[in-house]
Amino acid sequence: MGLNVIVPLCGIGKRFSDVGYTEHKSLVRVFGKRIIDYLLDNLTSSDVRVYIACHTNIGLTVNQKNVTLINIDTHTRGAAETVALVLDFVDQSNPCLVLDGDTFYNIDIVEMTKLQTIGHLMDGAIVAFKPDPPDNSFSYIQIEWNFTGNVTDIREKEIISPYANTGGYYFANAQVLKTYIHKCIQDNFTMNGEFYLSCVIKLMLNDGLVFKPIVIEKSDFVILGTPSHVTDYVLSQQPNLVWLFDLDGTLVLTDHIYKSVWTDILKYYNISLTDDIYDNYIRGKDDYMVVETLLNSVVDVQTISDRKDTLFKSHEPIVVPGAVEFIRKLLAKSSKVCIVTNCNRTTAEWILRGIGFTQELIFNRIGLVIGNECTRPKPYPDPYLRALELTGASPERAVVFEDSCSGLLSAQSAGIGLIVGIGQNRDVLMSRGAHVTLKDFQTVSDISNYSGIMRNLCEGLSKAYTCATGKKVCKDDVHINPTKLKGGYIADVMTVHIGDCDYVVKMENTRESNLRTVAIELDLYNREYLFYDTIAPLLNATDVRVPKCYGIVRDDNFTPIGLLLENLNTPDYTIGIDLNTQSVEVSLKIVKRMAQLHATFWNRTSSFKSIKRNDDPQFSNWSQFVKYKYTDFRTRWQNVLTPSQLEIGENIVARFKDIQRELSTGDLTLLHGDIKSGNIFFRTSDMEPHFIDWQYLTCGKGVQDLVFLLIESYTPHVAKKYTELFKRYYFCILTELGCEYSWSQFEIDFKTAMCYYPFFVAVWFGTTPEEDLIDVNFPFFYIKRLFAFLEAN
Repeated sequence: MGLNVIVPLCGIGKRFSDVGYTEHKSLVRVFGKRIIDYLLDNLTSSDVRVYIACHTNIGLTVNQKNVTLINIDTHTRGAAETVALVLDFVDQSNPCLVLDGDTFYNIDIVEMTKLQTIGHLMDGAIVAFKPDPPDNSFSYIQIEWNFTGNVTDIREKEIISPYANTGGYYFANAQVLKTYIHKCIQDNFTMNGEFYLSCVIKLMLNDGLVFKPIVIEKSDFVILGTPSHVTDYVLSQQPNLVWLFDLDGTLVLTDHIYKSVWTDILKYYNISLTDDIYDNYIRGKDDYMVVETLLNSVVDVQTISDRKDTLFKSHEPIVVPGAVEFIRKLLAKSSKVCIVTNCNRTTAEWILRGIGFTQELIFNRIGLVIGNECTRPKPYPDPYLRALELTGASPERAVVFEDSCSGLLSAQSAGIGLIVGIGQNRDVLMSRGAHVTLKDFQTVSDISNYSGIMRNLCEGLSKAYTCATGKKVCKDDVHINPTKLKGGYIADVMTVHIGDCDYVVKMENTRESNLRTVAIELDLYNREYLFYDTIAPLLNATDVRVPKCYGIVRDDNFTPIGLLLENLNTPDYTIGIDLNTQSVEVSLKIVKRMAQLHATFWNRTSSFKSIKRNDDPQFSNWSQFVKYKYTDFRTRWQNVLTPSQLEIGENIVARFKDIQRELSTGDLTLLHGDIKSGNIFFRTSDMEPHFIDWQYLTCGKGVQDLVFLLIESYTPHVAKKYTELFKRYYFCILTELGCEYSWSQFEIDFKTAMCYYPFFVAVWFGTTPEEDLIDVNFPFFYIKRLFAFLEAN
């Protein structure tokens, strides 16, 4: 005999929409999976037919073979009315099991129901458990244990016994069920104004029909019926995490207070507070930083702080919805919690007491780290590193909640595993380093979805590893350390442990930013995939060393999203050494391997048509880019560069298109495109270079790599000393390896190459908003080196 499983989904899910969820409750994702799918995963038996009744507008789709969707274009007056509409579609000869769509079971609920009902004399059964403590959000049943073991009564939202209903109801006869539903509706018999199935069962019990209880344990099922239930489940699945919270703007809304307070304080100094001044000099910063940057340290910081605290306490902060309840749930689960703020201690404790946390609780259970009590406040990593020290946690086991740019940068710099941006502006928060964002603390399922993304990444990595090695592993064998090893501008690089070995995974950085937009326009991701898939194997026959690639990581649509690479981040290798302080032999070995790379593909680039030349249409807008951006560049850097240097820039902009054409004719080869100390691992035993980061792979003049190495990796003084030596050595290696190249043409190409990609990088990063930069000082030092090099050569 088969079984009809009916899942009524016609409620509007008001408790979810009220707190900001935009999708129907059944479609909300928890750990990357829809709530309805948690239930359906337990309903795959071949003799089970599942019928889901849902409103037409919710957009539910299901690809499970034994599931039938029944679209209803009205919101029904309760589950009983919804089930009545479904009964017209089911096999009337089979019994029915009605299950709530927001509850899933850790046991085989179908098999358990069959074992306890089929072949037994009963008209129905109710799946029940004993809540502890009792909770009147459930329906409850009365059971006659002493004699028959039958259910004798059922009430909705009224505690009449220790046994509550899980939302599972079994009916032995579909036709009888349909008859009693119609009677319930006809008699207008409701509980709390709604046609619950409890109402139908109550009528059946009154007429002497027999119902038995199916008692299960609380651990046998999970309810995701409210945002609070979702929060409980998310926290239960991540018991070993440490939870770190910013205060102002994250737990409480205080901008309106600080604006009022600082308006009053700054009047004394004839400063009118504007949104621009507040955002750039005050928001997220401690008092010392405000005084130093805005008031030029002409006043006593303590005086300002005392005045600010007095004014602040005359206002009342607004609690971010769900914040206090969320922290209390964490404390109830004995999770470690710490507040990390640039606010001073007196004000921070006052705020925490004001929102309901006692001084004793703050002292004993909630850690409190103050920015100006650390060596450096946010945006430096020190406050979060101190919080990790207090809680005994590693960065990858920490979750940070932040709303400000300085706080997000602090968390990033500390290597925090999961950074949650709090606030309305998702795009800004993501661009500044948040992994996920929440409007407030009532919609925390998105926290779990980042974990779901990581699980999906583990699945992609397991497939790439299996294809590359022939050793089958599953996603549970893959363990990712989310602490970034390198990158951040366009890619995230992390360590991954598979089996007994460590590898590196390099993933596309999906956070929207100016840098990512340019990276996509330049096709940087696909260029590196092409290198490891096609070019790297050809280098095995040379002395040029690169990390071994175990495979390209792909998403569910087989689109490349990352690379699984050999891990060189070991004691046997070192990266990012200061070439200015190393012996010149180290640098000459780089130049030699660079020349060998170029000689390998000298005038053989026609076989790699997908690798673009400098004048390819893909780069045709570079000349427009530098022309459009140079006015902004000149304005930003006119106090750093000399008038003659700025004039050099003007001349380069004027002939940029000609430069592209000149570097695309004559003797061409494949370029790394970004050779610098930071992109080279050195084997410590012999300082043999291993080149990484091939996303700038290009077809052009080999000397372009040499020029960029000199500009990027050496101080102007050292570059001036080494330039002629490197040029001569590079040229000699090329000619020794059979490359026909005249010294006069080499000199022309060298001077042209200085004005191309190095200059483009200067304009690109020199006009990028500071909040998009991982290293905010990179443009300053790079631009100084570049223009010194241009003047010298």
